[in-house]
Amino acid sequence: NAPQQVTYANDTAHKSQPIVITLSPTPDLRVDSVFTSNSTFSGNTVNVTYKVKNYGVVTPPNVGWVDKFYLSPTANFNPSTAILLSPPANNGKYYTCYQQPYSLAHTSQVNADSSYTNTVPLVMPNFIFGTYFIHVVTNQTNTLYEGALNNNNTNSKQVQIFLTPTPTLDVSSITLPYTNVSTTQSLGVNWNILNNGFYDNIERNQG
Repeated sequence: NAPQQVTYANDTAHKSQPIVITLSPTPDLRVDSVFTSNSTFSGNTVNVTYKVKNYGVVTPPNVGWVDKFYLSPTANFNPSTAILLSPPANNGKYYTCYQQPYSLAHTSQVNADSSYTNTVPLVMPNFIFGTYFIHVVTNQTNTLYEGALNNNNTNSKQVQIFLTPTPTLDVSSITLPYTNVSTTQSLGVNWNILNNGFYDNIERNQG
């Protein structure tokens, strides 16, 4: 049987000099540039070209991250007021019920001081107008560990969005075949619809 221990005060020991622990260098992904049209119409698709550069050490193998794209009324990125953008749906329809959540995944390593460039088509929301900012956010879900360097992953491009003109349908005329009818008499009614607005057969303006 083991002897009974009376005191535990001397059960630990430590090195007389402290050990200095420093964080290992990490990758540092930054969106260097964002290019797109200076202006567009609501509901249009615009091509956005962006470059992400690694200002830190090489990204580790078998670790991926995603780039996401947002539209915001402010130059400073605020997820609570930004709209997540999507590319055109495969079936060509615009409305959000047809859109899929979108992000661009990366799994290849990016060396130190190296970069990658992508171009993505993004659909602007319908029925909006004014000055907006397209934000590109790399490593948006923080799956790639960047330590304290994960607060510089966003860049943006200002874009002026004009409201897409819409059709204006009016009943231009109604023709009745009779001037006097009985309560049980059937009659045909002819009418003409005139579009006094704009004609656009692009899906974004259809239901």
